[in-house]
Amino acid sequence: MKVLILADATSAHTIRWVNSIHAKGVEIVLVSILQPRDGDYPATIPVKWLGLKILPDSSATILKMNYLRLYHLAKSAIKSFKPDVVHAYYASSYGLIAALVRFNPTIISVWGSDIFEFPERSFLTRLILKYNLSRVQLLQCPSKVTLNRIKEYSNTKSVIIPFGIDTALFKPQKTVKETIVIGTVKWMKEIYGISVLIKAFKIVKDSFPEKDLKLLLVGSGSQMQEYQDLSRELGIAEYVDFAGFVPHSETPDYFNRMDIFVALSFSESFGVAVLEAAACGIPSVVSRVGGLPEVVMENATGFLVEPGNPQMAADAISKLVRDAQLLSKFSKNAIRFVEQNFIWDHNVESQIGVYQELIAERKP
Repeated sequence: MKVLILADATSAHTIRWVNSIHAKGVEIVLVSILQPRDGDYPATIPVKWLGLKILPDSSATILKMNYLRLYHLAKSAIKSFKPDVVHAYYASSYGLIAALVRFNPTIISVWGSDIFEFPERSFLTRLILKYNLSRVQLLQCPSKVTLNRIKEYSNTKSVIIPFGIDTALFKPQKTVKETIVIGTVKWMKEIYGISVLIKAFKIVKDSFPEKDLKLLLVGSGSQMQEYQDLSRELGIAEYVDFAGFVPHSETPDYFNRMDIFVALSFSESFGVAVLEAAACGIPSVVSRVGGLPEVVMENATGFLVEPGNPQMAADAISKLVRDAQLLSKFSKNAIRFVEQNFIWDHNVESQIGVYQELIAERKP
């Protein structure tokens, strides 16, 4: 089986999918505007990119200017590679290229902001999205809430394949510590509720002066300085650790430093980090938005709270800080929840099964 993938070569999700599918014996050519980083893919995977070798930190304008060139590269790759399936990751950018090349069968994977944010920008972006979704044979998405959103724009056949967890990588590490660490692994952007988390931590810290509490924020982003300033203004800077960007392969170590994982996003299509934390035995407190309720068993693996409400988040966090037995119970439940519903290898097998079905349907 041969699959041509159109996607951002630097995306952690692209790297996971491409490497895992290739490991199952599928031949892959990955076409991307952005140049892949050294070591992200084995030498056996042919990774193509534009001749300019555009780097991940390039401006949006430079990227947009090269989509036409990407179209020609994709057409050339189809002619030379002769794939059985074309698969685009993301409904807006790479999805447009997939729609234009008009290969049968083609899949578009809808991941989140491409369906929740992109069509809200203008009338034109809504038209582009509808065009992309209508010109392929199958749409994929990671959650029920995303599937429902897709149905607002297209009646193309759709399936759910979640972003599962590699439990060989994400697993509990036995550590003994006195500090209770509350943390998150997110971009330092307001859409992910980072300021709400910092304010909630302030409330929790003040409520338990006798406990050694820390806040661990893993991730980079344009608003990091703003959040550092907020921590100082609230008088908790010495208790907040801004870890910055951490490669995905190293995140299990950071999850295992945490006792409680918090995701207070204002918008979220799924919640991979919540499941990664759960696989490490870390209970969660998350916003009741988007796909987050699908990755938490309320009152069993974590708590759901309303977005933008520091006091409500603090109250939920406090329940776990106060009760070690409850924390331990939720920890065990979280591991079991992932093992029963979100094993990565099962997701990869489902993906290959989808490819096989499309190929069979195409052939007489």
